[in-house]
Amino acid sequence: MNRIHMSMMAGILCILLTPFGWAEFGAVLQEMGTPGPCPTGLVWGDGNLWLLDRHLQEVYALDPATGAVIRKLPTPGFFPTGIAWDGAALWISDICTGDDCTGQIFQVDPQTGQVLRTLVSPVAWPMGLCWDDGALWILDDRRDKLIRVDPVDGTVLAEFTAPHLNPTGITLDGEYLWLGDRGRDRIYLVHRESGEVLYDLAAPGPYVWGLAWDGRDLWCADYEHRKLYRLRTDDETPYVLGEAHRHHLRVTTEVRTRGEGQVLEGLVSFALPEESPAQRFVGPLQYSLEPTEIATDKWGQRVANFRYRDLPAGESRRYAWEAEVELRDMRWKVHPDKVRSAEEIPEEIRQLYLADSIKYDIHNPYLRTVVDKVVGGEQNLYWKARKLYNFVIETLEYQRTGGWETAPIVLQRGDGSCSEYTFSYIALCRAVGIPARYVGALVIRGDDASLDWVFHRWGEIYLPGYGWIPVDANHGDKPLPADRAEGFGVLDGRFVITTRCGGFSEYLEWSYNGFTQQKTTSRCRVASDTLAEWSPVD
Repeated sequence: MNRIHMSMMAGILCILLTPFGWAEFGAVLQEMGTPGPCPTGLVWGDGNLWLLDRHLQEVYALDPATGAVIRKLPTPGFFPTGIAWDGAALWISDICTGDDCTGQIFQVDPQTGQVLRTLVSPVAWPMGLCWDDGALWILDDRRDKLIRVDPVDGTVLAEFTAPHLNPTGITLDGEYLWLGDRGRDRIYLVHRESGEVLYDLAAPGPYVWGLAWDGRDLWCADYEHRKLYRLRTDDETPYVLGEAHRHHLRVTTEVRTRGEGQVLEGLVSFALPEESPAQRFVGPLQYSLEPTEIATDKWGQRVANFRYRDLPAGESRRYAWEAEVELRDMRWKVHPDKVRSAEEIPEEIRQLYLADSIKYDIHNPYLRTVVDKVVGGEQNLYWKARKLYNFVIETLEYQRTGGWETAPIVLQRGDGSCSEYTFSYIALCRAVGIPARYVGALVIRGDDASLDWVFHRWGEIYLPGYGWIPVDANHGDKPLPADRAEGFGVLDGRFVITTRCGGFSEYLEWSYNGFTQQKTTSRCRVASDTLAEWSPVD
């Protein structure tokens, strides 16, 4: 008995437990070796796992508990890639490696291996295959497309851009599609009516290919590891955290005067960061000088205030805080079907984060026309938010034009900075009854030892059943669905969030991270600069 067969028969079972005893989202619940060296397509059918092997040109019916081969059939073609189950028969895709030929899709009797029907594929490289209520989904590896076709004659019924550039396996969980991408080693949950990526999980190996859904869990065939993995996808945790990494952060504001006059009274305010699952501080913040006061604005944002007097022309004042911070990526798993109705939004959140303000102008006729057109009769809060997110991405182009104009002006102009992306998205969400606010952050710019003086701002929306979800339309302004999804429900571990605010603040005004205010004599010019300095912690 060879090594691969022994591994397969053993049916290696791996249970990964959290401290609470439950397997986490994406955890490997079970793994087993494959009967052949080149596993490709995978499908669940008639209680079995059906697996293709490209090299041996065979299809295997496997016992999902042990991995034992129940039945073995020859594949109808020479380069089998994808496999689907229509409830009675198998469908197997086969690619053509020549320049003047096309792929084929075969309907196969699972008992005898007899070919019942042959369909000329509408694409040369039908990499993945999936059955969906009388139609077939095909992954086009050459054009990076997701295509729904009529299995009778191959008529294309729908076509979407694949999540990323290396699509492989595909399966349907009853409502949504799961798609594998071997380039990014990710598995994406995809809305089959629009092709949008909702969220993703890390593939268990370096070459995800076949995917199958057994009614509860997701199975994955890895071409490089030559293994099958059963993955947990039904846990109720709302987000997944990445590995922690530590940094030392120092934030400095310097105020300088020029001209003939002087500053009579000045105020430097720092927005104070709070701990969250994605950011934790090792010890308290350290200040270069003791703050005059720690205050809280009307949004609940804590600030450290430094007050000073009598700053003559040509002189400067410098204030700083520093800390050691532990950061993580945070990826939300927001499922549209689990978002609750608007009636479950708490009243205090409605009062604060549905209100109009000068930057939003939510009753503006142009804005009302936009939301009526974009949202239409949609009732699900998730899809309202996602449609408005797409609209902002399609409408705006990033330009640091300055000014922080109102949402209607920015949307009609068609460009803006991260702040204007954020104000626009907040306004659109509030106009349709979705509470929204903004956050501001200090950013690690590339290397762990880096400087940031540009900073970043994005939005958060309140979805009942989940709470506050990050939405960064500026970051998601990219062409590929997987990259767009990175702006919806994803918090990068490069950020220290300092500010959460719904609008104008008595200490920060419309700014974030920090703000300076002065009372001066005439002919006095005041300049202030804030700089975040990052360094790694050994």
